[in-house]
Amino acid sequence: MKKLLQTYQDGTCYMESTDYQEITNIIQENEIECHTILYRGLKLAGDEMPEVGETFKFKNYFESFSEDIDIALEFTLDHFPVIVRLIDSYGLPLYEYTENDTQLEWLIMDKDYVISSIEYNEDDEYYIIDIEEV
Repeated sequence: MKKLLQTYQDGTCYMESTDYQEITNIIQENEIECHTILYRGLKLAGDEMPEVGETFKFKNYFESFSEDIDIALEFTLDHFPVIVRLIDSYGLPLYEYTENDTQLEWLIMDKDYVISSIEYNEDDEYYIIDIEEV
């Protein structure tokens, strides 16, 4: 289990779809309540901005979120900067299962989420989209 999660976090090699299914199973069997705010950077074109009240879906069965907003912002470089913020969720604290415990990375399952608010950070010029589980 730890080797598979480390391989995922390293992102250094191709993973089979069965590996992603196994990670999904690991998350479902080991997820815990997360009592901190989590962030995920999105790469959107300027005309793709969603609206409050819309359903929010992940591209995969699960996605990686960070406790550090700066890490999330790194994934938006050279794109229309959007950060997804998730509060009070359940997930797998990946850093507890891997050697890299500095990233504070969580794996969060795709569930039924709705966009509850969108705000613009004028100082740093990025949008924050709040999502919450329905």
